[in-house]
Amino acid sequence: MSNFMDSHHIVRLTLAQQPKGEDMFEGNIVSDVINLSNWGGMYVIVQKLDGAAGTATFGIEACDDVTPTTSPAITTGWWYRYQTAADTWSAWTLEATTVTTIAAGADSVWEFYVPSSILEGTTNQYNYKFVRWTLTEVDSTAVDGSVVTLLVDPKVAEAIPTTVLA
Repeated sequence: MSNFMDSHHIVRLTLAQQPKGEDMFEGNIVSDVINLSNWGGMYVIVQKLDGAAGTATFGIEACDDVTPTTSPAITTGWWYRYQTAADTWSAWTLEATTVTTIAAGADSVWEFYVPSSILEGTTNQYNYKFVRWTLTEVDSTAVDGSVVTLLVDPKVAEAIPTTVLA
């Protein structure tokens, strides 16, 4: 048996912060604040279904507390790849700006990997343990889909993980 069963945690965001299935980018989505202090990283998987034209940008914010009082955009340091044909992926790309544009096109999957190390003081001058992701609508054409947030590489694996939401 793989230790994947104890080495990941799917974060169920509150309903107010979870994109709805229809017109998923409408109103711009900001996730709940997630505590990454006991995890090595976070995957955010965006699956676009119907709606070929709608687009959004994906971004990451470092958060100083659970409110958050301060939440600067992280300007670089996460990775992304995408799939626009059945099981055919792009190469992983290191993001070099503050956002990644999720391009137009139905039936695609975008995967973002955010290492917890980008929150450390030597990267982006933060020393926070909290993070949240954003999806900001660019083209308002309706897009159906879903988003899954998955934490990986726990510092201590637990059969029943402790919540990461405040």
